[in-house]
Amino acid sequence: MSEKFLDQFSEHIEFNALNQALYDHVHIFLDENGTPIATGGINKGVDLIAIRNLSHNYDVAVPIARGGLNQGAIANLWEMTTRIVDIAAHNRKVPKGKWVNPVTTEDFNGKRVLLFDKDAVSGATIRQAVKMLSRFKTASIGVYFTHRVLCPGNIDFGTITSGLPKGLEIFSPSNATLEKAGDVYIEAHEKLGTLYGRCLQIGKLFTEEAQKLQKQFPELAASFKTFVSEQFRVFDSLNPNLPGILEVREQILLKMNNLYREHLDFVKDDMYSLSGVAENFKKILMTTQSMPLGFESELIRARYSKQGEEAARRRNIENPHYPSNPLAAFNVAQKAVKEGFDTVSSS
Repeated sequence: MSEKFLDQFSEHIEFNALNQALYDHVHIFLDENGTPIATGGINKGVDLIAIRNLSHNYDVAVPIARGGLNQGAIANLWEMTTRIVDIAAHNRKVPKGKWVNPVTTEDFNGKRVLLFDKDAVSGATIRQAVKMLSRFKTASIGVYFTHRVLCPGNIDFGTITSGLPKGLEIFSPSNATLEKAGDVYIEAHEKLGTLYGRCLQIGKLFTEEAQKLQKQFPELAASFKTFVSEQFRVFDSLNPNLPGILEVREQILLKMNNLYREHLDFVKDDMYSLSGVAENFKKILMTTQSMPLGFESELIRARYSKQGEEAARRRNIENPHYPSNPLAAFNVAQKAVKEGFDTVSSS
């Protein structure tokens, strides 16, 4: 899969929702480790996938402060054990390094270790990191660079590998495995708790409960599956880039969560064994509206409140009145325009 395709892939509206959530995760990671500053960037649409795939082949992430901290936070997201090292090598004859986190032999002995840094020029920083790891009995050591690896003799912007230790496994966006991109992004949504991720999680919970109910209450189980399918269809049909849609999506999730908790209470109290309870809950699921109650008003407020405020300002109205029923007001205004009214008076 090409980087160009990944760039286009990551522009999808659901995948763009990861940006802020990932940014927040990185900052939490930095704060928790007392390293508030990270240099270098994140390769959008690449690092999440590449590091997820590498996490299957490595046990411990060692981000080098400060250039490798962003990617170290991503490794932490994928539940790799993370130990940060701070190395000063620039303009030094003898590089110096220290562990930011306490380390033990158990952290590294027999483990596959993956270093993270933004690039390499002389290779002194990576050599120092490998030297610091030499007192442990690591199974293997690799490194992931944020910047692409340059071909020998290329003087362009990127990573120069000629000064790196021999036998080091070297990865970058140029050669890292980018398999199962869709699966990785879905997993990231769930781990980062985005709206889309939470929708997937509650859907899985309903599906699991349907499987448990299948033998004793097959019709109720079928209604669970139908309900989830319809909620997903509506959720996915709403464009999150439009004003008010995020709030409507939140209401859909709230409704699903409330029904799920009600179901769990029924299971806990063995209510489904009582006559008519399973049938009543099935009817609730089958008659629940896909869109939340009052969603039209929510969208109207989100899309037209600023225009209303601007119109009030032009007429020197300091305290504009907001209709208690925005949908009714919208319909009246729409009718007035359609019937050709030229002016509008207000009191």
